[in-house]
This record gives sequence, C-alpha cells and structure tokens, in this order.
Amino acid sequence: MEQDLIGQSPNAKLRLGLVNTKGQQKGVDSLIVTDLIELARNQAITDALILSGDEDIKIGVQVVQTSYGVRIHHPGIKPAKGSQSDGLMMEADTCHEWNESIVRDWMHFVDLVTDATRASVSVAARHDDSGTQYSHSLRRESEVPDEFLAIIASESATVISTLAEPDLTRHVAFLKENPGRIHHDLDRRFLARMRNRFGRDLTDQERKEYRRVFAEALRTAHSGTRPR
Repeated sequence: MEQDLIGQSPNAKLRLGLVNTKGQQKGVDSLIVTDLIELARNQAITDALILSGDEDIKIGVQVVQTSYGVRIHHPGIKPAKGSQSDGLMMEADTCHEWNESIVRDWMHFVDLVTDATRASVSVAARHDDSGTQYSHSLRRESEVPDEFLAIIASESATVISTLAEPDLTRHVAFLKENPGRIHHDLDRRFLARMRNRFGRDLTDQERKEYRRVFAEALRTAHSGTRPR
C-alpha cells in the first residue's frame, strides 16, 4: 500500500487513525494534536506545517504557540476558504493559498466523468483480451450510473495492484468461502477511498455494486498470476 511505503521511508513517521465500519477514518485529529504538542515540548521543532483544515486542530496550535513558541504555517488549495476552519486560519502564523499553477507541479488534474469513462473502456478492453466475461458483467443493467461503475473498476484495479500474490490468493480464498463478501481489511480500505473521492459514504446499492465489481476484479487478477 502507498501508506506502507510512506511509513517505511527514512525520516518519516506514519500514524494512522482507525477506520470504522462505514469507511470513516477516526482519531486522526487527536494524533496530530498529540504529536504537535510532544514535538514542541521536546524542542524537536521550531515550525510546523499544518495540512489539515479541521477546527479540532486549533487547540494544539494554541498550546504550542503560547507554551513553546512554535510558528504554525497553514497552506491550502484554492479556494482554501471553503475547506479550512476560519478559527484555525486565524491562529496560524502564516497562511498560503496554492493556486492551480502551483498544484499542477505535483498533482495531475482530470475531469472526473471523462477519466471514469476512459477507465471503463480500458478495463473492459483489458479483460476482454484475457478471454473473461468481466466487461459484460460490469456493464450489466444496474441501478447506479455507468460513471460510478467505471470509477469502481479503476479504483479496484489500483487497490488490487498493491497486493502481493500470496495476499491475492488469500483474498480470493475468502471470496470462495464467503460469496458476496470482501475481506474486512480490503473492504474498509476501499470504502475509505470512496468516501475520500466522493466526499460521502456510499449508498447500500453502491456498496453492493462495488463488492460485485471488486470481487470479479480480484478473481480476474488472481487467474492472471497463476502459471499456465
């Protein structure tokens, strides 16, 4: 996973919150506040860059500023006003709003619908070449939009590509023993990705469709790893 790579990088400390059954990540704000105060108390930092815009971070900012003299820098992506707490921005020593020209140096912008359609065509073509019926089942009559199915297919391929062969085999074995279910580790991770992407929890029907598409993608990927 991308998070594991970050955690294993030199001079990097990774702390993860908990993901509940709805795919919501909890406890992150308290970890940020705790680390901020502890680093300041141990004189390990003189400045801190806060990337969260959550109001709950403000108390930690106030403590390290008044007690330890740490300067707080708070960047945001334009329009930052809509995603950052006014109180947190007022507490910060400096605020910077990054416009599109700055962000383009390290992030690629795509049109959601266009990209999703492209991904759908790519996935369908790839699985047709392998001789499976995955593309047909992906496009069967559904209560969710085609764009959503395309996004699910693209995200499924991304998540599955991070799995080593033993993990892939283990998850496919779980599917065989539990039809219609995804192992809870993968299920939570995927639902969290979807919540971050759409800014909301998936509906019951969307979760059903995601699990169907993801299960088929798992089986297809596993069949491609076995010796022929």
